[in-house]
Amino acid sequence: MDYNIKKITFLYNYKILFIGVLYVFFTHSINAQQTVIDSLFNRLSSLKKSKNFSEKDTVYINTLINYGSKFRYLNKDTLKSVAEKSLKLSQNIAYDSGIIRSYQLYGHFYAQRDKKSKCIYYYNKALEVYEQSSNIIPKQKLYLLNNKAQEYEFLGEYAQSLNSLLQGIDLATKFNYNYDLTVLNKNIAYLYISQKYYEQGLEYYENSMSINEKLGDEFEKAETFSCVADIYYKMNRLDEAMLNVDKSIPVFKEHKILKWLAYAYDIKGKVYLKQKEYNIALQWFLKSMLLHSKIDDITAKIDVINGIAQAYLFLKKDSLAIENALNAYLTSKNINYIKGEIASTKTLYKLYQLNNNFEKALLYRDLNIKLSDSLYRNSNKNGLELLKVKQDYENEKTLFLQENEKALAKKSMIIYLILTLLAILVSILFVLKRNQNKYKRLNKVLEQNRKELTEINNTKNKLFSIVGHDLKEPIGSLKSLLNLYSEGMLSKHELYNFIPKIEKNVDSIYFTLNNLLVWGNSQMNGSYTDPTSVSITSLVDDATKFLSEIIEKKTIGVTNNISEDVVVWADYNQIEVIVRNLLSNAIKFTPENGTIIFEAFEQGDFYKVKIIDTGVGMKQEVQNKIFLKTSNISTYGTNDEKGTGLGLTLCKEMIEKNSGTIGVQSIVGSGSIFYFTLPKNR
Repeated sequence: MDYNIKKITFLYNYKILFIGVLYVFFTHSINAQQTVIDSLFNRLSSLKKSKNFSEKDTVYINTLINYGSKFRYLNKDTLKSVAEKSLKLSQNIAYDSGIIRSYQLYGHFYAQRDKKSKCIYYYNKALEVYEQSSNIIPKQKLYLLNNKAQEYEFLGEYAQSLNSLLQGIDLATKFNYNYDLTVLNKNIAYLYISQKYYEQGLEYYENSMSINEKLGDEFEKAETFSCVADIYYKMNRLDEAMLNVDKSIPVFKEHKILKWLAYAYDIKGKVYLKQKEYNIALQWFLKSMLLHSKIDDITAKIDVINGIAQAYLFLKKDSLAIENALNAYLTSKNINYIKGEIASTKTLYKLYQLNNNFEKALLYRDLNIKLSDSLYRNSNKNGLELLKVKQDYENEKTLFLQENEKALAKKSMIIYLILTLLAILVSILFVLKRNQNKYKRLNKVLEQNRKELTEINNTKNKLFSIVGHDLKEPIGSLKSLLNLYSEGMLSKHELYNFIPKIEKNVDSIYFTLNNLLVWGNSQMNGSYTDPTSVSITSLVDDATKFLSEIIEKKTIGVTNNISEDVVVWADYNQIEVIVRNLLSNAIKFTPENGTIIFEAFEQGDFYKVKIIDTGVGMKQEVQNKIFLKTSNISTYGTNDEKGTGLGLTLCKEMIEKNSGTIGVQSIVGSGSIFYFTLPKNR
């Protein structure tokens, strides 16, 4: 007992000492920051008091902008008020540099506030002024490109972010801005790491470190050490992670860099958490949190709060864990920070499960699955874009240089011909005329190739869209459930309750795969039509049997009024797919206890087949789009059935290959009539 009392007393004294040391350091850091702000404020006051002072003085405007920029992470209201004033003053005297920097301050104000932020708009406004200005400063463009990249990353537009950073690297390389090259390389590394391309990320950090060695910049080296530590943490190389972060912390302390020091503390907390040193991890998270109370970096703060919640979870301090996890979740949700929501909902699910609050546990588990699936889709998309965008950027740059070289070569040739062959003008005109015709023919060939490539690209995009969304979503949900079961987070009874949902997902996957294989074969290899005598009523009966389980579940009455005499001349397999898709579509949008009727009648040399349902119907604008190749309309049915948006496009293609037509008549709330025509049997 005495030993425990001594231990508790020691820990209490340690915490008091720890908080005191942090307070001294923190106060000193804030004072250092405040000293810079005070110095700029005094400079502004001094300028105002000087003889012949004018607000049109560019020195005053630049000092004002420098003053405002210091509040980016401290007080964004002050930042905005300075931006308003400096922009007005700069515009009054047409001071381009001031206008650019004022728009940049506006961008900083709106940065990482929400998904509809005006940040990118103001950074682009600044770039527009830069491009139109005759007195340009390349570093201004460089900073704006980096600012845009950071905001695009926050918005989840990773390809756009990487594109801006690559432009920045070209600009920095051109003007030998080595310091900025280190920053840009680190930002590109972060993009790759966020998509779990750790090796590519390390490559860019090594580039940054190599430049830092030449510059001898201690602070930039420390930043890189912290970032590399984060990579090693994510790769589960914990000793290397700790080694690198420990190299960075003394530098951040010395230079009073609160934001990076908070980041480094957070990394140490996460490493200790993985090493199951929960008390030590908590201490580092709390140190990071204390720094975050005076800096404005909301997403980083959320990560720290999630770390605190996890530490309390493992320390079995459930009430504190729930308090912090809920704080992280609500804050993340407010700014649409999906990674923060995923981490907090996972912690909340575990906590409520441990406390036998199964209703809330199920709520947060479902939220976690939904958010994780959404992030996985976006990450997969962004990851593919990152792998592609750099090569595309280099190809475009190479093509641009080649075109410039060709243009210069052509111009030189024309000048040479004019100077040397003026006497034989008729011959030159003849050559030019011949070349003109040749170029026209080449342009026609290029245009045709472009159309073909566009069509191929559209097919590829559509295929990826279907595979990446409509197949992956049900499979991903199934995988998540199985993972929960295998990890012991889901009992057999709970898993049994999900069987109807699993069955529904499997049905969706099967039907989607069938359509996808038929459509993919027609798009990639060309569709071969082999017409023969086809009985429509027989196909309707087969389709009804195939979909009987779904029909019975919704208690829909399906009536086949088509005579056995209705025989068409068409490809059996293709018409089978058409009938099955149209019936599936009618079932999907017909409520329970509804009816579906098949009818057919002669129309000259054709039979016209109708599928009449008592479903929800559709608006005219939807009717105008559903058969278009460029459209991929996919909506949920009356029982939340999900489709690919592919079926009707597939039906139209196959009907037309069999010399028929297809259409729809529909009124919202009164059902729909889909119809198609096919030639009579020969």
